[in-house]
Amino acid sequence: MNASQRLTLFGSIFILLALVVSYICAPLLPITAGWENGWIENTQAVVLFSGGIWACGLAITASLRQEKVFWLVIAPLWFILGVRELSWGAVFCEPLSLSHITGPVFSSTQQLWYKPAVTPALLVILAICAWAFFRSGQRHTVAMLWRQRSIPLCEILLSAICMFISAASEGHMNMHLDLSRGAA
Repeated sequence: MNASQRLTLFGSIFILLALVVSYICAPLLPITAGWENGWIENTQAVVLFSGGIWACGLAITASLRQEKVFWLVIAPLWFILGVRELSWGAVFCEPLSLSHITGPVFSSTQQLWYKPAVTPALLVILAICAWAFFRSGQRHTVAMLWRQRSIPLCEILLSAICMFISAASEGHMNMHLDLSRGAA
């Protein structure tokens, strides 16, 4: 096992342990920690925007055009995830309601005049990223990373699993997972 594989394995184990510890510690946190606009969600947004800024920095400092384009294609994805975490900006509005258990309620559909433009704008951004990806031959970059076993498959799989658990716990996509305290 080479150093890159060991690092990937260590990272995967660390993420898995962090998820287990988070699940165990969740009941010990104040209820406000999990609220919309709570410190956990704001930390998630900071991490996502930091990923976008980091990708932009890597694009600026890249010496090869291929590498520069790669990071310019990746950066918008981080920013999209960050803006999505902020409900497309609805969290900067007054809450529609406030519950002492679930916290403030925001609705991008009800509160944002530009909400109908979000999906078309995302499609345009993603189409531009896909065009740049294929036009610049990034499939060769991905193939090279695959041959070098540098694609973090475990982390991608864990992220996908966490996305589905998150969607189910929030009741999205017709999935329901009641993780509330006192659930039978």
